[in-house]
Amino acid sequence: MRKMRGAMEDVKTEILKETDNPVSEIKREIDKVKQAAKDYNPMSELNKEAAKPAEPKENLAENDQHEGPVSR
Repeated sequence: MRKMRGAMEDVKTEILKETDNPVSEIKREIDKVKQAAKDYNPMSELNKEAAKPAEPKENLAENDQHEGPVSR
């Protein structure tokens, strides 16, 4: 009976060791995702777009080739 208890404890510890690894791997992956979320700053993208100079609009009054709306 004692041998059986010892064997059961060995099996139990092996099972727990096997299940600890995936759990710890999942926890590490979750931590990586959390860190990536902290590092991601959407405002930096907006600042880059805002800093980009806007294309100047063409003044249509000065353009001789432009034909505006025609009244009938």
